[in-house]
Formats: sequence, structure tokens, C-alpha cells
Amino acid sequence: MMQFTSILHRYQEIIRFCIVGVLATGIHYGIYLLLNRFILVWLAYTIGYVISFICNFYLTSIFTFKGEFKQQVQIYSILFKKH
Repeated sequence: MMQFTSILHRYQEIIRFCIVGVLATGIHYGIYLLLNRFILVWLAYTIGYVISFICNFYLTSIFTFKGEFKQQVQIYSILFKKH
């Protein structure tokens, strides 16, 4: 029974990960399409990418892995700290 619960939890995590990925892609493409009408293509794409990246980071840490945000930020800052 314990193994089934562990497998079920893993599948739920994978499904949440996929939902967040699809949502982040939608945010990126939506912002790109909106801004593409008003500014340069490469700038619209970059802005969409950055906003999507930030949303993906928050959603993955909070929704997918149900971790505390402070822990995720600490790990991120350790990994990308300038030496």
C-alpha cells in the first residue's frame, strides 16, 4: 500500500509539472503575440520569455513541488551566485 501511495504521488507531481509547463508556454506566447503588434519582434519575444520564466519558477516551486518559496530562492541564489 505504501508503494502505491508513493507512485500515485509521483504521477500527480508529473501532471502538475506538465500543467505548469503548458501554462508557462501559453504565457510566453500570449505576451509575445500581444507585444509583437507594438514593439520589435525580438524585444517582444524576450519580454515574453523573461515573464514566462519568472512565472514558471514561482509556479513550479509552489504548485508542482509544494515547497516553501524561501527554500527555492535560497537554492537558486546559491546555484547562480557570482564568484
